Amino acid sequence: SRVTEGLLQSTPDRFTESGMVVRLWRHEVLRCFYDRLVGKSDKEFVSSKIAEILRKDFGEHADRALEMPILFGDFLKFNEI
Repeated sequence: SRVTEGLLQSTPDRFTESGMVVRLWRHEVLRCFYDRLVGKSDKEFVSSKIAEILRKDFGEHADRALEMPILFGDFLKFNEI
């Protein structure tokens, strides 16, 4: 899936804590699913399910993963092309 693909593009030098990987997972889920929704009720439903999963499966990292804004980027340096 695209979520897994996004996670696999991360590198250990950028993600030294497991909580950051959980946050990246949330980012990828939002990017792949949430961003495509148009209805407010659908977005609220998906947000609540994501929060539920994070609290159930990643309890100690849930609060950090749920913080906003959630921004990740992948940029090439000019001399790396």
